[in-house]
Amino acid sequence: MTYCRRVFKKQHVHPEQQTGLFGVFRLEDVWQYKTGWTKQCMDYYKIGLIRGSKRSHYTDNSMAGSATTLVFFNPHAPYTWESLEADKTGFCCVFSAPFFTTQMQEKINALPMFMAGGKPVQALTKEQDKVVADIFVRMLEEWPSDYRYKYDLLRNYVTQLIHLALKMQMSDGADTKGESYNSKEIHN
Repeated sequence: MTYCRRVFKKQHVHPEQQTGLFGVFRLEDVWQYKTGWTKQCMDYYKIGLIRGSKRSHYTDNSMAGSATTLVFFNPHAPYTWESLEADKTGFCCVFSAPFFTTQMQEKINALPMFMAGGKPVQALTKEQDKVVADIFVRMLEEWPSDYRYKYDLLRNYVTQLIHLALKMQMSDGADTKGESYNSKEIHN
């Protein structure tokens, strides 16, 4: 059973939960013995804050680097991610398309970070790392709660990460589709 399936299996039925699935975790809790994502959770969207040296392959593009990155994985595009060092830290949230409202489900694959040929990887400064990590910590705190509207709140946190990445891409001068990252290397 993959880690995603174990996370979703632990999910309690909640009065506000829709048909979609959601999970959030710290990378260091999951990858104590693994080196990366290959076929883990391939049926889901993922947003991750990944620290340390890594290499990712997304469709037919590859990228290696040591920068702290915010990454977006789409279940419709093949990808792998591997850590190039033993110490890997960060966070990841995993969700199915029905986790979002119908309106967002229709738009998610048109977002630059999830669309084919888009920009799924965003290098972060130390300040941006702190902002993104704070959002993930809030998700981790909220996820096990019994708060009636927690899934609305969790959707808002995910949407915040998407908007932060969009704003970063705009300030980096990337076009609306994002830059190709074929064989690029990034460092902080």
